[in-house]
Amino acid sequence: MLSSIVKRLLDSVAKLSSRNPIETIIFCMIVVSFTYTSLLKSLIESDFFKLQEIDFVQIISYPNTNKFVILSKSDSINQASRIRLNQFIIKTQLDEPVTSDLPHQPINFQKNLESFARLQELFEKGIYVSDGTNKLYYNDDLCYKFPGDSLCFSLTSSAFEINITKPFCQPSSFSPLTDLNCDDSDVILNYVLNADGPYLTYADAWMDSIINSYVEQFTSTGNRPTEKSSFAWFAYVISDLFFKIQELIQQADIIDLLVIFTGYVLMTFTLCSLFVNMRKIGSRLILAIFVLLNGFFAFMSAFLTIKLFGITVNPILLSEAIPFLIIIIGFEKPLALTKTVLTTTFSITQIKENNVCNIVMLGVTKEGPKIIRDYFIEIIVLLIGAFSGVNGLQEFCFLAGFILLYDCIFLFTFYTAALTLNFELKCIRKAEKISEKDELKKFNENILMPLHDDSVDNLMISRVRFLTIIGFLAMNVMNFCTAFHNNEVFSAKVGAYDNPTTIPILDIILSQHRSSSKASLPLIIDLTSPMVFRVIQSDVINCQIFIQTIYKIFDTVWSYWSFYVQDSVLLIFTFIGLTSSIILIYLLNTLKTNEETLNIISREAPIKTLDSHNNGLKVEPRPLIEFNDTPKPLDLDDPTIMSDEDLLLLVINGKISHYNLEKILKNNERAVRVRRAFLSHSSISKTLENSALPMEGYDYSKVMGVCCENIIGYMPIPIGVAGPLKIDDELFHIPMATTEGCLVASTSRGCKAINGGGGAKTVIIQDLMTRGPCVEFPNIIQVAKAKRWLENDGNDIIKHVFNSTSRFAKLKNLKITAAGKLLFIRFSATTGDAMGMNMISKGCEKALEVMNKHFPDMQIISISGNYCTDKKPAAINWIEGRGKSVIAEAIIPGNIVQKVLKTNVEALVKLNISKNLVGSAIAGSVGGFNAHAANIVTAMYIATGQDPAQNVESSNCITIMEAINNSMTNTKDLHITCTMPSIEVGTIGGGTTLGPQSAMLEMLGVKGSHPTMPGKNAKKLARIICASVMAGELSLCAALAAGHLVKSHMVHNREISIPKSCLMS
Repeated sequence: MLSSIVKRLLDSVAKLSSRNPIETIIFCMIVVSFTYTSLLKSLIESDFFKLQEIDFVQIISYPNTNKFVILSKSDSINQASRIRLNQFIIKTQLDEPVTSDLPHQPINFQKNLESFARLQELFEKGIYVSDGTNKLYYNDDLCYKFPGDSLCFSLTSSAFEINITKPFCQPSSFSPLTDLNCDDSDVILNYVLNADGPYLTYADAWMDSIINSYVEQFTSTGNRPTEKSSFAWFAYVISDLFFKIQELIQQADIIDLLVIFTGYVLMTFTLCSLFVNMRKIGSRLILAIFVLLNGFFAFMSAFLTIKLFGITVNPILLSEAIPFLIIIIGFEKPLALTKTVLTTTFSITQIKENNVCNIVMLGVTKEGPKIIRDYFIEIIVLLIGAFSGVNGLQEFCFLAGFILLYDCIFLFTFYTAALTLNFELKCIRKAEKISEKDELKKFNENILMPLHDDSVDNLMISRVRFLTIIGFLAMNVMNFCTAFHNNEVFSAKVGAYDNPTTIPILDIILSQHRSSSKASLPLIIDLTSPMVFRVIQSDVINCQIFIQTIYKIFDTVWSYWSFYVQDSVLLIFTFIGLTSSIILIYLLNTLKTNEETLNIISREAPIKTLDSHNNGLKVEPRPLIEFNDTPKPLDLDDPTIMSDEDLLLLVINGKISHYNLEKILKNNERAVRVRRAFLSHSSISKTLENSALPMEGYDYSKVMGVCCENIIGYMPIPIGVAGPLKIDDELFHIPMATTEGCLVASTSRGCKAINGGGGAKTVIIQDLMTRGPCVEFPNIIQVAKAKRWLENDGNDIIKHVFNSTSRFAKLKNLKITAAGKLLFIRFSATTGDAMGMNMISKGCEKALEVMNKHFPDMQIISISGNYCTDKKPAAINWIEGRGKSVIAEAIIPGNIVQKVLKTNVEALVKLNISKNLVGSAIAGSVGGFNAHAANIVTAMYIATGQDPAQNVESSNCITIMEAINNSMTNTKDLHITCTMPSIEVGTIGGGTTLGPQSAMLEMLGVKGSHPTMPGKNAKKLARIICASVMAGELSLCAALAAGHLVKSHMVHNREISIPKSCLMS
């Protein structure tokens, strides 16, 4: 079962890719470009690559305490002293550790001392922020000063007061920090800034300026180009990544370095073996490059996927994982597929007959299942590693698993398309050089390389690769090495508080605060994450200048390129060129396909051509082109593997009937597409194929055999909602599918007026669907006899037989009428939640069969004798009812009539009598004593999947309005009722099974059959329709009474660009 599904899927994908190789490659490139854009954006905005931001944790020391605690967001502090502590770690990279003995300082330290002073001078007096009018410097304005003290808060080292008189250095800040767990060559500088009120913003701005500052021998981890799309930013990211990897290498264990080095060696061997094996098969560089692109596309797609799943991979860990990812992916699968295609022996004649894409499909069909099996096994193994619980290894296995999944997808789409193009070009070039005399020999020797027996090489590569993966996973699981384990120096914000370099400073700040005049206030300190500066040597500086020059060159080139790309004229020419190339490719493919398709049309098949004299079709014989008795990789007589152009020619020439396309192709949407092309070709205007009638994205399986035949698309109709309307103490939004302007808005106004009076009340007085067959007897004596039998003894017999045909169909009564020798029998039955026409027709057939046994001379004329009556105006439906007979009622206060409907009760009552009652009577109307019930009924029928043609009898309605006294307000209120005796609706079957219509029924709460009370959902829908008709009646009559109807329709149905209210006040 599973293998057959995989085989069918492979056939479909291979057919699509090999028949449309250029389109497939372009589509994959577009998808990958979107993937690249999303991935780049997520990487730029990630914590690793983003520009360093001010990230801090707040701690607080309350009065009368000598310790700090973390301040949570929920704590509310009204008054407090707030300061910010910024730390800068300077990595000197000296050959010897820095010592605290000033007279014996190392030479390197003495050289860098002046640079330290310049760096401090820049921070203190060179960097400023602006408050709009003044420049604020650290020393004068931004540093924290205790009340009554004009100097900045001081952490001065007495040892350096002679050389450096700056008041912000930590004691012994130029001394080794071994007691604080710092590197011997690290120097830590500390700044304390005022963070009260507006100074918090100034502190943030000051820190941002420092991040982007530059001093000759120092480089900051945050000093990056601000334009993230520039080449300089990418280059800096790479250099920053290089520095971090260098630090990790210096700190790594020997076993970790050995594992990573082994991985890179094996990766190099894997890449080299790819090019070597491709050359053995017969491809030099192109296919090998496409294999690498295939893997690269898979890597980008997988990386974006795990990002969407919330799994993050550190770029440093990724650099360690890349060789193992390449080893895991390997290139055996594309090599196997390429070898199967390129080494299959075919003659030139066979290739011309079967074309290249069929040969590629044959190779995919042969090798594809084994490739997918290998992918599946490898992904399962990686999933086991993904759930190992080992930090770092989990992310690696998740990434590798998704890479294999996407590699499989791109292999049978992108790479298969590239392989088809490469193979076809190879055949074209070589076939031109081969004479007909030695065609088969030279073609087999030159075009398609014979099988190269390198199974031993592949076996060795597979074994080495498998053992490497298993060994690597085992070493990580058992912690023999930590190559992919995530070791961070500062793992969280709270680390700033736990940092041992911070604790002594906090103690000094707290002691000075306790001795100040603000000791009674809590002390809040914002601890920022340390900023790292590196001291670089002169040769590195020269290298950096060179790199910066390269940055500028790339940025200049990129700016010119962006200018030309954005130029409108050049963009138009580029677009025209690309469009022309696509059109030419399509035309060439069409000509080629037509030529090949004509070879499979029989010589005796009639060819239909257009007769210009009578615009008709004339038939001309065509000679038969027979197949050569040569092997074919695919059955060309199978229409499912033919192109659309092939199928169109077969339909045009009568080989396939267009109404059988769905059954033949087993693909509904493709059948619709071919039928549209055929009808467009056969029509006068020839516009259908490319018309605005949509066809894609529709579930035709629910339509075929149920709702429509010979489908050419679907008709989108706008749908709006009126209301909400309160019906029987429930609120409903009324769905209406219509193209009549103002209808939904008018109905909504009626809903608002009804709601103002407390809502609508509804009752069902009858629920009986009818069918009226017609039978004939030899004479009127037999007619009378049959009528008496049905009304007496036969009544129970007919009911029993009828009810046996369905669980829901229950016959309630029979109405019999005679006309000469004809007898009309009106069956009335309940049908549950279905509209019931098919159900009741089935019961009628069974009942007539039994009746025929009692009256052998009876002849059944028609199962429907128009005595039902269905989809035709008829007094019997108006009098006897059909479907659901519903009455809706509402009382609208007089002030609501004036405020909402813009008229008065007396005017409405008079208009209703004159128009709906007297006017309809004069016109001889049957069931049409209303203003526009059919409008609302039809719009709701289309929206909910009912039969729109049944609006003929379902719109039977009489609207009655009456002015009644309101004893509380001494005014006249409006009493309105709508009586609709023949609403024919259902909530199951027919159009209700279609997705959009089913969604509207679900919105009303009546989708499908009621689980406990069959028929309740259909009755509820009928109640909603009747109440909605009453809302529409009320609003339209009010518009007529106030004289607004014509004006509103002229505004909204003509002047579409002017948005105004449909019902003018």
